Amino acid sequence: MKQAFVSYARADEERVQQIVARLEDAGISCWFDQRDIPVSVPWLEEVRDAILRSAVFVGCESLSWYASQACLIEKAAADEFGKRIVHVDVVDQAPADSATKIHHVVLAQSDNDRAHTDLLVRSSVWDRRGRRPHDLAGGVALRAHRRVAKDQDRAFTGAARAFLDASVRRHRRRAWLSRLGGLVLAVTALVTFVFVDARRQAAENLAQVAARYTDTAMVHAQLERDPYDGLRAATAFAAGLKPSAYFGLLGLQDAVNTPLPDRSTELPGATIAGFATGTVSAEPMLYAADGKAGPSEADWPTAVSAVAASADGQVTVVTGPGGTTARVRSRPVSVPCPGVAAVSGSGAAVGFADGEDVCVWQPFDGTKQRWQVTGGVSALAVSPDGGRIAVVHSGYSRVEVRGSATGTVYRALPTTGVVRFSPDGRTLAVGQGTEVQLWDLATGVRKADLRGGTGVVRGLAWTADGKQLWAIAGDHRLTRWSWRRGERLYDDPRTWFVALSDVGHDGGFLAVTQAGTVLTADTHTHQTSTLRKTSAIRVITAAVDPAHTMVVLGSADVLTLADLPDGQETAVPVDDCTPSSITFVGVSPTAVVACSGGDVLAIDTKSAKITARVPVPDDGASTVAAARGGEVYVATGVGTVQRTDVSLRDLTPVYKAEVDHAYWQDIAISADGRTMALVGDGTGDVGHFLVGSRNADGGWAWNRLLLPVRPGQQSRAVTLNHDGSLGAIGLSDGTVEYWLPQAGNPGTVYTETPGTVRGMAFTEDGRQVVAVTRDGAADVLPGCGSCGNSQALITDANRVLADAVRMGLTKP
Repeated sequence: MKQAFVSYARADEERVQQIVARLEDAGISCWFDQRDIPVSVPWLEEVRDAILRSAVFVGCESLSWYASQACLIEKAAADEFGKRIVHVDVVDQAPADSATKIHHVVLAQSDNDRAHTDLLVRSSVWDRRGRRPHDLAGGVALRAHRRVAKDQDRAFTGAARAFLDASVRRHRRRAWLSRLGGLVLAVTALVTFVFVDARRQAAENLAQVAARYTDTAMVHAQLERDPYDGLRAATAFAAGLKPSAYFGLLGLQDAVNTPLPDRSTELPGATIAGFATGTVSAEPMLYAADGKAGPSEADWPTAVSAVAASADGQVTVVTGPGGTTARVRSRPVSVPCPGVAAVSGSGAAVGFADGEDVCVWQPFDGTKQRWQVTGGVSALAVSPDGGRIAVVHSGYSRVEVRGSATGTVYRALPTTGVVRFSPDGRTLAVGQGTEVQLWDLATGVRKADLRGGTGVVRGLAWTADGKQLWAIAGDHRLTRWSWRRGERLYDDPRTWFVALSDVGHDGGFLAVTQAGTVLTADTHTHQTSTLRKTSAIRVITAAVDPAHTMVVLGSADVLTLADLPDGQETAVPVDDCTPSSITFVGVSPTAVVACSGGDVLAIDTKSAKITARVPVPDDGASTVAAARGGEVYVATGVGTVQRTDVSLRDLTPVYKAEVDHAYWQDIAISADGRTMALVGDGTGDVGHFLVGSRNADGGWAWNRLLLPVRPGQQSRAVTLNHDGSLGAIGLSDGTVEYWLPQAGNPGTVYTETPGTVRGMAFTEDGRQVVAVTRDGAADVLPGCGSCGNSQALITDANRVLADAVRMGLTKP
């Protein structure tokens, strides 16, 4: 039985081999298929059996991995078997970092995890051998299997459930024959009698906390059922507690964070058929089912069942009882393909789906391509540039984003419904039932659910700036959500940001790309420009000094020092060092570099000399930060935090990680030096948020929080405002979450930034946060004015409820 099943794309084999080698050196056995074989029945059986027998499924994520049919099949099998899934980024993360993360997850396996795998394996053998009674479980194994079967969040195969039922029946027969059942009951009664007083006392002590926890759970349950009832319950609960009460703020903040409509109206008259333009400007232009509400055209059908249009409406396809009619630049044209239609934002491509056949037509030159989708297509959408098509499978719940020309799968999403690309092509909106899901296409993560509308979503249209999304709900209702609240300063998917400087008092900041380019931007004017193209290549991480005059760019085994004013550069070799983090120590010219899984070193950027290099215990360094006064803090591969200074002489532990702790991804220290925050990945759908507060004696008091995250989300960056009273965490899908570090309370959540967050910084006044991502976005996001303020949150909630009542979305 292998400990880890490694799923990867052939294009990433070289980097994956490095990960597997490190795992096996650490004693972690891996199932790693290096055969280049087609997807077939024997292959599928072998792979499914290997996944079933492995403790952990490792998804080596990259664009190639998501485009691989074999990898999608492997991931589906892991989901079916309920396997613990570890996501590693083989493009962005160093192999050492990925191996360390997998290593910790494997070691953190619980008894229930092992029992789950054992149950799957035993039941598979039992099923293949003809379900012989001799192979059933008993004793300790059966008790473990029954315990894990109570976990409703785990998936079990049909054979596993049949195996457990048969094992339990056999156990009960044997228990009755030996009359051990009575003995067990007697012992249980005796133990209960002896400890009844202690249990009663414990119950009394926990009653108050339990009641508040129950009320918070009820708020979240009501939010799931109806967001407006959840808002009412959250405000009522929070109003009865102290303003700073944790449980009240937790439920109330989650309720306020739920994206709800800011406009919704019921339109009288005929049923709405669709949007007349692909994007909405001031007000939506609509077609009614009787054809009268759209632009007046003599040859348009008098009855309309479906509409597809480009952003400006210059390319439009309308379907009526007599068939499909198309217009290109106000001229009628013959439709080249049958089926449901979708038009790209630019109008350069029109997609048609008829059963399993997909046709992509370029209306400006008349060319077309054809390909097929097994199982058929019920709906589709075309990306703004016409390069990709999202097809909704009619046979099962899946949306595939494919290349328009060849039909090659780029991304598969476990959802279904009405689909629409955002104007920048980075987000896919999926109308499912009465809600709209927003999926980040760079990472494949479901970022947000737009809720609170009434009626089944039948059509979608974005505003041109991508900040708002309109939906046709039911037959007559038109609803709008305002999703993006920040400003996009830079937007180029070909750019890969790796680091961000602090934001100066003038609102300016620098951002560094993987290609070695230094960009400058201004949060006031929203202007960006290229400041310098350095000679560095494949940059992993970087740091900018406080004066914004020196940049240290870290690539594998080399540091590039770039003096921005005079244009000079120096390349400094650093053997056996893959930099994972770099920080300047105050205003000094010294930078400290963490070598992933290895040493920490200091370099004088003026002389280009390495002044110190020391090994780091506990699986080596992961990330590093410097505090006011010259203190340097190094996080290690097993989650401990060490303190030293610029000399790197005495590494002193200041935080010792717990056994199940994972790899720290980033550290932030407030400008006043009194608060420290670290973020890292956990096991399963949680992350870690560690907060340190400076004591009077200079030491640190620690508080570790667990971050609930969506599947596929991982913590990647953290920042603090000047006094450490407010923090922000950046996740792997671009989500930015505000937190109150000292109280541990969550704040406002922004889901609009695309791609993995690689750098974050507060503006000097603490009212905004800048975030840059691996996928070429630089956003300025609003602050968190209501964070930790229950009265302000209650006011916000009451305003939303009043608006919803006025729009007819909920009852008073």
